[in-house]
Amino acid sequence: LLYSNPKQETSMHYMVIYTLKETSSPSEVAALLRKFQSWQPPAGITMEANWHNGQGGYALFRTDDYTLLGQVLAQYSGCFTFATDPVIPAKDMVPAALRGLEWATS
Repeated sequence: LLYSNPKQETSMHYMVIYTLKETSSPSEVAALLRKFQSWQPPAGITMEANWHNGQGGYALFRTDDYTLLGQVLAQYSGCFTFATDPVIPAKDMVPAALRGLEWATS
């Protein structure tokens, strides 16, 4: 199924849930956190928000090249595991969901 996006916006948001691996040593985590203090994302991806809870956290990224997200996650894969979901603002998703439901119930 092919269709054009009337918004013509190609960038997507990705919510990453990261969790500290049980095998990570305190020294490995400390070294990685020191690197994170001066970390800059590669060109083409932005980290729009980041929350940490002591054992992991959440990070919201925006990019039009999902391979850049893979690059970022690989940088931290020694200490963290990841679950990644593309996310859509509710103001955009609700009308899309209603269109889908209209089709499903017709």
